[in-house]
Amino acid sequence: MGEMKKKRTPAAAVRRTGSYRFTKEFISATTRVLMGVLLGMVALGFILGFISDGVAGEAGELLGTIAISLILGGFLLPLLVAAVLGGEAIMAGGGIIGFLLIVGLVMTAAGSAEIGRDFVGDEWRPGLFSGGIALSVLAVAGFWVIGWIMKVPMWILGSSRTYQRADAAQPTDADPARSVRRR
Repeated sequence: MGEMKKKRTPAAAVRRTGSYRFTKEFISATTRVLMGVLLGMVALGFILGFISDGVAGEAGELLGTIAISLILGGFLLPLLVAAVLGGEAIMAGGGIIGFLLIVGLVMTAAGSAEIGRDFVGDEWRPGLFSGGIALSVLAVAGFWVIGWIMKVPMWILGSSRTYQRADAAQPTDADPARSVRRR
């Protein structure tokens, strides 16, 4: 006759309340790799920058361009990966919020710096700056919303109090380093 099919449970329902989607080991290893990439690229960029000061002509300009690219990329690439993975650690699809946060920060920086004039001109710089701030604020709010939905413990400015929904299944510790319980 008919066999009973197993009822599938969505991954979010299986996951314990107040925990992240990624393991502590994955988060720690990824953090170490991203910090290594950041420090390595920025250090190499500064070294090439100092070397480019002593080289004349087009070769010096090329080295300078590579140096600034390494420095900017050394900051932006790890920040982007960390923001995307941070969003994904909270909730599937949350990485888009991290991506929008970094886009907002880059828009704000470009809109407030002289380099923004080269890309968008004087008439668009205030809009780029304002749009970047708005996008960044919305992304931070988005992180709070998905954290609230997934019942992830949250803190404001290093406070010892944990802000989480009242209907969370388990209380969390007040210490941020111990608040996400191990499986």
